[in-house]
Amino acid sequence: MATHPLKKPIRPKIARHRTEKGAIDLVEEAFHLLRRSSLATLAHYYIGSLPFVLALLYFWTDMSRSAYAAERCAEVAFGLTVAFLWMKSWQAAFALRLKVSLQRIPFPAWTWQRVWRLIAVQTIIQSWGMIALPCSLVLGAPFPWLYAFYQNATAFGGEEDGSVKSVTKRAWNEAKRWPKQNMLLIWLTSPWLLVSGVAVLLVLSAFFPTNRIEWTWLLIMFLAYIAVLMLVVANPLGGIVAANLGVALYSLPQLLKMFFGVETMFTRGGMQMFNSTFFAVVCGLTYLCLDPLIKAAYVARCFYGEALRTGEDLTVEIRSLALSRQAATLLLALTLPFMYTVSAFAQTPSSENVAPAAISPSELNQSLDHVMNQPEYAWRMARERKPNEKEANFGFFTRMFETFQRWGKTLKIWLEKIGKWFGKLQKWINKIFPKKSLDDVTFGSSGSSITGIQLLLYLLLGIIACVAAIMLWRVWRKRRQFRTSVAAISEANAAEPDLSDENVDASQFPADSWLTLAQEMIERGDFRLALRAFYLAGLAYLGEQHFVALAKYKSDREYEKELRRRAHAFPALLPIFTENMLAYQRSWYGLRDVERATLDQAMTNYEQLKRVAAETE
Repeated sequence: MATHPLKKPIRPKIARHRTEKGAIDLVEEAFHLLRRSSLATLAHYYIGSLPFVLALLYFWTDMSRSAYAAERCAEVAFGLTVAFLWMKSWQAAFALRLKVSLQRIPFPAWTWQRVWRLIAVQTIIQSWGMIALPCSLVLGAPFPWLYAFYQNATAFGGEEDGSVKSVTKRAWNEAKRWPKQNMLLIWLTSPWLLVSGVAVLLVLSAFFPTNRIEWTWLLIMFLAYIAVLMLVVANPLGGIVAANLGVALYSLPQLLKMFFGVETMFTRGGMQMFNSTFFAVVCGLTYLCLDPLIKAAYVARCFYGEALRTGEDLTVEIRSLALSRQAATLLLALTLPFMYTVSAFAQTPSSENVAPAAISPSELNQSLDHVMNQPEYAWRMARERKPNEKEANFGFFTRMFETFQRWGKTLKIWLEKIGKWFGKLQKWINKIFPKKSLDDVTFGSSGSSITGIQLLLYLLLGIIACVAAIMLWRVWRKRRQFRTSVAAISEANAAEPDLSDENVDASQFPADSWLTLAQEMIERGDFRLALRAFYLAGLAYLGEQHFVALAKYKSDREYEKELRRRAHAFPALLPIFTENMLAYQRSWYGLRDVERATLDQAMTNYEQLKRVAAETE
């Protein structure tokens, strides 16, 4: 059969799984590669990365808060550069240990020449990464290839033939291979997108006026909103890890205070803990958790990419089979004497010399198989690969994506039901207002104009009815709340508090009620209780004006700190409150007598407190 000259011949498709691993499979293999790594291998990574993260946090805190930031910027930046090169050199050694573990070969010995070559190669190549990667991320298109190139340079940097030219060539060749796998790998596990996004947000946060509490809350809400959108779209695994670390860091001081009574600056500061340093610490910890995984994934990716040319993966399989056979042979050699010893002890003594019966090879093989399948011996044997092992052993990431798939199907079912419901609603509307009437609304003839006016009247009546129903509901809710508050106030007024009781709290009555109670105590001649009533009246008034949050567990000093923190824009409030508080504490907890002049001063302070608070409004 002749083919058209312009048509290209159809080439048979090569199965993708023979040449390219899936991104999820590669991440699972990287996870297990890290899991079976020794402590020395992990120490190679954290000895290099932990100093850099600490230096970066110090640099951020010092440059954003220190008064001497301009003078120390150059020397601190130089130290941060040295820490970066230190980290990249140790990460190359870490990647080499992972590759040796993957190849199942002995680790090569380090020499001074090899160490200096590793440091030189990483310094020459990785120093450009801090400039090239952010620029490529802004441009978008070249970022996946450049990111893979620098990760591959780390993976190849510790080998014996690791010259700059060789490492650059091999790293770029592997960066161009399997672009879909590379992009999925970056999206799934790389902390670079998370750290870059949060760094941009932290830099933008410097332009917010944080001297007022409302701006601080606005900044926190804005950062949280942007972070959620960014993390869900750009880096889901990084977002999950960062959220867990953030909750743990915030909950740890609260748990210490709850269980052990340890008061720290974080528990006293409240929401002030959520500053730029807190988010920087969370990003640093997230980087330390996820970066070893991405390093292991790119080590495995480079290994399988070069194995297409060298066949190294087949060599590793042969080595693993040889090790399994050696283990099985050793196990069999250890098992056979034990079997014969047990059988010799199990024989019953006989007076006659009976020749032992010969054992056929099939019976011997059956006995060996029976013994080798026992639990005390089977755990030493190598696990056999089954054709459906990949389908049977689902890893964490596979289960996670299956869960997302089930959620998507459920959401699709819900949307279909909502669509059917809207379809029924549309049919009902079309039944009430036929399409013929709607099509005839041209306002050109008298009959059609009447139909259009009727339709508009129906719509306006429906809107008015909805608005009226909402207004009636709001009026009814306000009247109910007013009745509830009046009943609560009447109940509170009916039960007059005992001012001599230590459990009396300022939140039990409004400020005017405490003031009336103070006048009653003055008429009775109990100046000590009257002074306490004046103090509680001032505290209740500050609570009504939302300068402090009243609570039974708070002390007077805590109220003073809260007022200093919240009312820093109104400096006249704090001295007035502090004067009344000290007078109350000297008489209530001390031995100082309360005179009439002290009460007059407390009354004057209360009036000044109200006047200053009214001026702030």
